Amino acid sequence: MCLRFADVSSWIAQLRRGYDEIARISLLAPTDQQKQFAEFEAALAQSKNASDAKSMSRRLSVALLPAVSKAFERTSQHHLRRELMSLAVQVQRHGPDALKSATHIKVEHHKTATGFELRAACLDKTEVLVVGIAMQ
Repeated sequence: MCLRFADVSSWIAQLRRGYDEIARISLLAPTDQQKQFAEFEAALAQSKNASDAKSMSRRLSVALLPAVSKAFERTSQHHLRRELMSLAVQVQRHGPDALKSATHIKVEHHKTATGFELRAACLDKTEVLVVGIAMQ
């Protein structure tokens, strides 16, 4: 395949549109981010094996945007941890029934000998926040 300047230019323009889309998704609420980013990644993956010119430019995006999914994963974990911290304060002030206010995530409360744990799922991992530790 012979590369022309116009091809490379269009690939770079497509890459810029990819970055713009990622920036747009990053401004959404955490729950919407996951859905939108999954759709974005699916579109990139779908064009990975195609051979027409537009798909070739998407393949460049796939090659140059590999760390984006890791960044979204870490952002989702950060939002979940922040939510768990907020809920932990509410549990300390009002008891385990305060978890009923967690509207968009399912949080489990487990009493421990020195306090409690809050557990919630984030993507394929479970985040655990331990409140109260034994002093040695």
